[in-house]
Amino acid sequence: MRRERGFSLIEVLIGAGIFLFVVIGILPMFTRAITDNTAGADYTQLSNNTKSKAEELIKIPFNNTAVTLTAGTTLVKKEIWSKSTGWITAPASIPATAVWLRTTTIRQYSTGDISPGDKLFNNPLPFDASQAIVHLKEFEVRVQSAGSQLSATELQNQSTVYSTFSNRRQTVMRLLRSF
Repeated sequence: MRRERGFSLIEVLIGAGIFLFVVIGILPMFTRAITDNTAGADYTQLSNNTKSKAEELIKIPFNNTAVTLTAGTTLVKKEIWSKSTGWITAPASIPATAVWLRTTTIRQYSTGDISPGDKLFNNPLPFDASQAIVHLKEFEVRVQSAGSQLSATELQNQSTVYSTFSNRRQTVMRLLRSF
């Protein structure tokens, strides 16, 4: 008869306590998994944004005006990405809604710049160099979270936060393209 009565209140409380102890031990693993998944999504998006721009640059013909220097020894193009606009040319001040900042730098070199003992590609050619001596173009694509460009005050005033770690994301890809 005694076996048919079920659990006593003390047995139920002990069981609930053990269950609570196990759940409290496992809960931090779930919160860490959420944080890691968010970080992984950011890194994937960062990598994709960098690779897509690099692929665009490789497809453009060597002497196309889009990759031709117009002044100095470097051509720098800055773009921002936000959920509402996609990629656009970066304005003078980065808006709070910007998620990513992409900086593309283009330099041109001659194969004469390659010499043993010296640093490779230390002397970029100016924009007005003869096209006959321009043999290589270096494309550098840097993508970073737009939050890393904001001051501490601007970061605190941002109304939209896209990621807990968004102000630390950055990657750089360099490509050399020969004529």
